[in-house]
Amino acid sequence: MRFRTQAGVVAKTATLSAVAASIFLIARLLPAEDSPRPAAAAKTREALVLAFRTNLGYCGDWLGAKDYKSLSQSVTALTILNEAIGRHTAESGSEQMVALRAAINELSAAAKAEDAGRARRAIDDLPNAIDGVAMASAAEAPAAVKKTSAGFTPLMHLIDGSFTDAKTALATGDAASAKTYAVVLAELGQVLALDRGGQQWHEQSGDFMSAAQELAASQTEDPKQLREQFHRLYVNCEACHQRR
Repeated sequence: MRFRTQAGVVAKTATLSAVAASIFLIARLLPAEDSPRPAAAAKTREALVLAFRTNLGYCGDWLGAKDYKSLSQSVTALTILNEAIGRHTAESGSEQMVALRAAINELSAAAKAEDAGRARRAIDDLPNAIDGVAMASAAEAPAAVKKTSAGFTPLMHLIDGSFTDAKTALATGDAASAKTYAVVLAELGQVLALDRGGQQWHEQSGDFMSAAQELAASQTEDPKQLREQFHRLYVNCEACHQRR
């Protein structure tokens, strides 16, 4: 569940669009033969950092509404994204990753205690923490995927929320941000694949990842076409839930 006003969504989307556009511009300008794996890892990490900033904004909204239950739920999204970002961050950035995790834990504790002042201070500290991680080097190759410590339900909430973020971006004509969220969905799909056993689950989660990756790499900048692609991806995701 997310707290939004129409004006707030438009303002956040406008702020993030330039960042998202730069991600895809850099990716396109890099030569294909020049260290493609590090370039891909950096692109994924940039997308995850963008999603982290977006979800941190929602934490501020929930605090403003004094809805500590929803704030705690949103903090779990930061935890999942932090773990995913760490997978794509070089060992030299371990200190920054530890600092980010500590800042998230502080916000989580403040939310559980329903301490508004402490939560506000934690939210105000988190931008510097994520900035430090963003400036650290990306890993040459991502670390192995692991199950998230946050659990299955928060992961599904984050996936659903990322669909909503992509839809919001497309509503303002921001194709670059929407594609960035497709990168996030592909990454989260890898985490999702580990949460259940069985061939059917792995095939379905694999199909989800592949479709999200294809969407992220789409050459079209037409919001209408991208909206249709996201809709098909979401429908397939919902169909999987119904089969289970």
